[in-house]
Amino acid sequence: MTNQTSKLKTKVSSLVARPPIVCIMGHIDHGKTTLLDTIQKTNIATKEAGKITQHIRACQVEYKGRLITFIDTPGHEAFQAMRKRGSQVGDIALIVIDTVEGIKDQTKEVISYAKKAKVPTIVALNKIDLPQANLEKVKRQLQEIDLAPEEWGGKTITCEISAKTGKGVDELLEMIKLVAEMEELKADPNAQLEAQIIESHLDKNLGPVATIIIKNGTLRINDIVVADGEVGKIRLIKDFQGRRIPQALPSMPALIAGLNNVPKVGAILNVSNTLAEAQEIAEKKAQAISQTKQAKKTTKTILNIILKTDCQGSSEAIRESLKQIKSPEVRLNIVLSSVGNINEQDLLMAKVSRAHVLGFNVKIDRQASEILKREHIPTKVYDVIYELIQNVEKKLKALIKPKFEEICLGKVKIKAIFRKEKKSMIVGGKVSSGEIQNKNNVKILREKKEIGQGKLTQLRQDKKDIVSVKQGQECGMKIETEIKIEEGDIIEVCKMEEKRMSNN
Repeated sequence: MTNQTSKLKTKVSSLVARPPIVCIMGHIDHGKTTLLDTIQKTNIATKEAGKITQHIRACQVEYKGRLITFIDTPGHEAFQAMRKRGSQVGDIALIVIDTVEGIKDQTKEVISYAKKAKVPTIVALNKIDLPQANLEKVKRQLQEIDLAPEEWGGKTITCEISAKTGKGVDELLEMIKLVAEMEELKADPNAQLEAQIIESHLDKNLGPVATIIIKNGTLRINDIVVADGEVGKIRLIKDFQGRRIPQALPSMPALIAGLNNVPKVGAILNVSNTLAEAQEIAEKKAQAISQTKQAKKTTKTILNIILKTDCQGSSEAIRESLKQIKSPEVRLNIVLSSVGNINEQDLLMAKVSRAHVLGFNVKIDRQASEILKREHIPTKVYDVIYELIQNVEKKLKALIKPKFEEICLGKVKIKAIFRKEKKSMIVGGKVSSGEIQNKNNVKILREKKEIGQGKLTQLRQDKKDIVSVKQGQECGMKIETEIKIEEGDIIEVCKMEEKRMSNN
């Protein structure tokens, strides 16, 4: 068996077969959601901004008397953490590849997740109905990344499909069923509950809700649960079709309500005997998280952000992307990250903490809109996640203090001392190297050792003020300095230039 059903100890006699959990992954627009829509005869992709899936979806379908659970993960690069989590909770990785575009960077990324999770991988070669489809090219690419198809002598199962027309989809489901049977997936419905939160948000009617996948055990109405720092009593369970159910069994995706706050995506949901026990576990977890955050505090320049999103999955995706912006000088500090519309309290907190308020798929409520008319609090709402990320990246880069390096423009050998004033000297000399420029700093060298510094404030030639003097030419200079310059001294003229910053 290549995938463990649970880390919990269970009695062999109580183990029963459970549906396979299939995680659909792949590059953006390669047909993941269309495939799932075809399988369950729905059409959800068109409801997303820019037609990009931006939240995990989970459902169950029945094929030849056998249930199969599907998790649909977003394809855009911003959702790396969500795709990684999907591969960790799944039993089978279904990689969808567009046979016109071929394997992309994100395709390689999700394949690496599947390999690390050590789950069986099935590759769906999609869009074979298009005349530009190039199956041989994609199979060759698979072979190059150590996923040679079975018909090429490898071990990778490939299915040729058209998610749009449905061609080959039955054969794909048959292959999923076969792989699941070989894996002998089992769970114990009577064991201690172990479920993973794959989505969460604040519902205006139900309050904090979460989508979960049951890995082991059974979740029931009135169970007392804990998920990291959140606790609650389950008062509602719905299946993926929105029907109320009394309990959720292994491999089942379900929507639950009853937690005190919106839980973090990726958290493990467990059942506790009492509310007091659940609260004690949650408090210890919260304390550990707080200590970790304190240890990460630095003296960097900080960009404070208040992030309001439609759900926890979006919030996690944004935060994961922002972590990729590396700089030794600037740190992103998310003052508040919560689910819901931008409200008056958000703006008051932003004013106190001098934070930018960023929203994703949310609105600005009436009271907050009134405040924004009076107060200058940087606030913006986005409906496409990577636009938000790009703009935050610009704000972060704008805060990076430029680094300068000293450039030696040229050297002048002093041949005459004309006059010494209170805080400056007027001298004459010949440029021995380079090209000196007015209004720059100077170093005063005597016998090859630096004896002081100053600033070149005036440069003259033929009784006229000039900007620069080239090698071999003579000139007069006024230098602000406390040092007494002598004949034979070398004046090194230096300029501070901003260093070019790397894009990394």
